[in-house]
Amino acid sequence: MALPRNTIDRNCHLGAGSCWGHRITTTARRDARCASGHRITTANCFTEMPPTTILKDVIGSRGESIVELCLTDYETFARPLFRPGFLGDKWPAIDYYVELTGVRNRRPYFLIQVKSTSSSLAPQDQNLKISSRKEDVVQLLQFPGPTYIFGVHEPPHRVFVKSVHTGVAKQGITRIQCANELTPANLQRLYDEVQGYWRATTHKPLTSVFT
Repeated sequence: MALPRNTIDRNCHLGAGSCWGHRITTTARRDARCASGHRITTANCFTEMPPTTILKDVIGSRGESIVELCLTDYETFARPLFRPGFLGDKWPAIDYYVELTGVRNRRPYFLIQVKSTSSSLAPQDQNLKISSRKEDVVQLLQFPGPTYIFGVHEPPHRVFVKSVHTGVAKQGITRIQCANELTPANLQRLYDEVQGYWRATTHKPLTSVFT
């Protein structure tokens, strides 16, 4: 659709929080609004969100995208080892359902919660500091199958993994070992671990009352 005369077509970006990426138009009128109805005064969408909250949201969103890129890497492998599916913000505890690719007659999967951080990580550090709650860990333990917390360090785009399995303490996890960075070698180890779990587990119930 053609824009009105003297209209500038821009993108609503930071200053923006919840209206990240919305198309906005500004005219000669001072009270212009973006597609979400937020008032804009210049090129940016205006919200009352404090800058720290906006930055936290951006880091979280970028972290989720980085996890997808990491899991679908095909530079080292002949094909991506994983097929991630984002579950959305309303799903309790889980951000991604991830299937293994290349397994005949089965679709093994694991579940991920993503924690992103911009906290400092020096070359000599042994752990990435993250923030998770006891409730996060308790909920992950309730899901059948392999579950993991992925810690994303921004802006270097590094991803680290921590398993949440039987025996893990029901308390918040605040550190992930740097040795667990998802390098190509550890991506392969993750693939093998999940595949090994499902090989040793009954794939389907043996019977049902609804036959």
